[in-house]
Amino acid sequence: MPTRNSFYCGRLHLLAAMLFVWMPTWSKTAAAAGPTITIAPGAGSFSFADEQGDPSKQMTVYTYLPKGLKPSAARIVFVMHGHGKNAESYRDTWIEHADKYQFMVVVPLFDEKQWGGGEYSYASVVTKGDKLQAASMWSFNVIEHLFDAIKARTGNQSPNYFIYGHSEGGQFVHRLVLFLPDARYAKAVAANPGWYTLPTFDVKFPYGLDRQPLKPH
Repeated sequence: MPTRNSFYCGRLHLLAAMLFVWMPTWSKTAAAAGPTITIAPGAGSFSFADEQGDPSKQMTVYTYLPKGLKPSAARIVFVMHGHGKNAESYRDTWIEHADKYQFMVVVPLFDEKQWGGGEYSYASVVTKGDKLQAASMWSFNVIEHLFDAIKARTGNQSPNYFIYGHSEGGQFVHRLVLFLPDARYAKAVAANPGWYTLPTFDVKFPYGLDRQPLKPH
């Protein structure tokens, strides 16, 4: 009889395949030069400070690059961890999919100390006092900024990225899509979110869209 783990792995195989049903042709626009982020073949990590957002928040970013695939030519897949903050384990789970479909895995760690209390999946948008924070400080924009940094520092020419989130990471992904309409994802998959921000302005954020930056048209 299938175990819960085998069921989860089976679904992950399917979701990974779905991300690459559509495979765009990347633009050859040159990336800007900048300090080096080393993404070598195999499993690795680097430290990231968001200079476009809050540079005081140092973040560990876990990566995997298949052997023989150049970071400058790789498609980039962001994988968003759940409430357990086990970003390294998420990276390791995606290794076989990266090898099969030939893409770079990037898993940023939104740790509890800096991104606890919902700051990771929703609370960076509006403070407890209902004060709107600058968009550059939102957790969702960390992905856009990290994408820029990876492109600039590895010479990667991808105009878009893919993004997958599970559990709290699924909450993160569906809100990124909701709040960043110009985000550069090619495909986004929100898997098993615990709850959603519903598309209604009759319910207070974060359960609905009342008291947040989006306005009804």
